[in-house]
Amino acid sequence: MSVGKNFKREDVWRYLDHDMSEEEKSNFLAAVKTDKNLEKILEEENLIRLHFTRIKLSEPSAGFTNLVMEKIQKVQGEFSISIKRSMLLLAGVLVVTLLTAFLVSKGIFDSPGTIKLPEVNPVVNQYLPNMPEASQFTINNKIVVNGIIILNLIIGFVLLDRTVLRPFFQKRMRHS
Repeated sequence: MSVGKNFKREDVWRYLDHDMSEEEKSNFLAAVKTDKNLEKILEEENLIRLHFTRIKLSEPSAGFTNLVMEKIQKVQGEFSISIKRSMLLLAGVLVVTLLTAFLVSKGIFDSPGTIKLPEVNPVVNQYLPNMPEASQFTINNKIVVNGIIILNLIIGFVLLDRTVLRPFFQKRMRHS
């Protein structure tokens, strides 16, 4: 941004930083005497620098870092589940998974299920009275239950990682 005839704001900064040669400095000062806009900008920049040099930066207290670290450790400890409870949750997930896998292997879910929309939602009859094929569909129960088993196993592995393995290895790392 041009502030004078031949000078830019960067030149004002260079002057204030004493980064100009003697020839540039004398040319700049001569321009400041003749150009009121350049003189005004020089004064503003000089006042801004003066203001920033007077600002005292605040420093944290000596025990600030220790206090923050203690609070972080305290917060981490509050949200952890005990390993005993974690094992009970994991055992529950395992029992449900094994039970559903056993029922699938015995063929309990082999017969396809039919869902009839008019029975599920009576409003469908108003919009689909003459379309009986569209108002019911068949679901393979075995695929649905196998999907539930896989989802249950994924939840079990995440639970194992978050509530048992991670705290166990963190305790080992702290005691080493």
